Amino acid sequence: MCAELRQAASFVAAAIISLTAAAGVAIAHGGADHHNSAPPVIDDGRPWLSGNSLGVNQLSEHRLTVHNLCQSEGERQLERLSSVAVVEEAFVFVPELCLWLEIGEHETEKSVAVNPHLVSKIAEKYHEIVLYHIHPGEKVESIGYFPAFSDLASIFLINASFFDNPEIQIRHRAISSISVIEYSLLLSDELAHKIQRLKETGLKNAISENLLINYSTQDRRTNYIDAVDRCLSRTAADKTTLADCFPMTSSPFRLEYRWIDETDPAVSADTVENRSPID
Repeated sequence: MCAELRQAASFVAAAIISLTAAAGVAIAHGGADHHNSAPPVIDDGRPWLSGNSLGVNQLSEHRLTVHNLCQSEGERQLERLSSVAVVEEAFVFVPELCLWLEIGEHETEKSVAVNPHLVSKIAEKYHEIVLYHIHPGEKVESIGYFPAFSDLASIFLINASFFDNPEIQIRHRAISSISVIEYSLLLSDELAHKIQRLKETGLKNAISENLLINYSTQDRRTNYIDAVDRCLSRTAADKTTLADCFPMTSSPFRLEYRWIDETDPAVSADTVENRSPID
């Protein structure tokens, strides 16, 4: 096994992705005393506790879930949470059911980990999901509102196994106290060619790790940092004008920006009416 593949194997063995904010400030850890036991959504060895609002859970004994909370109000809750929080937290949102699942692990003020296998099981069950994480606190510098490069690169470990399955859609968003930034892959001819080459060389089961290595090079990190720096120069680092920089492209990633109170164009009706119950 070559050195790169040994490095890829270490990524898999950990089975944990750090979603690290470009700069972190602060989040308060949430308790679970206002939650009730809920039916298991996905069995990962922890009981699910149902609550009425989104919060940070730094306890390893259980996970939190919130039902009948659709996207607009959920994002507003995450905005308020990010304003007072001292650690990051991660959630999966299931649009079809207006269902939120807390999935963060090892929360710190600058990072939160998620288990890609848990995210995959949720995606396989519900098909369309959104992975959110919060950037806590008010940022001293505007760069703190941007996803870190490691946030972007984590898409490969989570999404790559579903590239051949158009029925499964996983979107990624970072929420701060001022905005939502959605980041995605640009499915270019170059990326398609790399995926095909990996399949042809018998590495189909290691596509995620190999793409992560290929696209986590120092020059790509530098390109992204340069794109952010150009934005900050253009806006004089004024956070109220950051939207002027978007959409932003740093191959192979695309970033889109909107204020919290702006409607997501993908959402036509934010209501719990006619939503199917969880099975």
